[in-house]
Amino acid sequence: MAYFRPTTRRRERHELKTKILGNATLGAVLGIFLGLMGVEVIAGCGEVSYYPDGSWSTNQCVWLHHITDVPHRSGEWEMQDVSPVHNYHPKPQGDTTI
Repeated sequence: MAYFRPTTRRRERHELKTKILGNATLGAVLGIFLGLMGVEVIAGCGEVSYYPDGSWSTNQCVWLHHITDVPHRSGEWEMQDVSPVHNYHPKPQGDTTI
């Protein structure tokens, strides 16, 4: 059996505790960050919502509006009269004879 001095063992224990604490801290910070970003994605932060009256607005953010200076935008869009195409069957291209 090899003899290790008490200072060597103490240093190894200290390094192990430091690694565990560092990894736990990094994991907690990363988990909180991803959780906050997940809430923003679910809330639809910055995505445009169109309404039947011809208006649109960007969805507000939950936390990011405190950090960034991106304003909440809204406006109106021009509705176009689009008639539906019924019984649409694409015409075959090329030689269709067998």
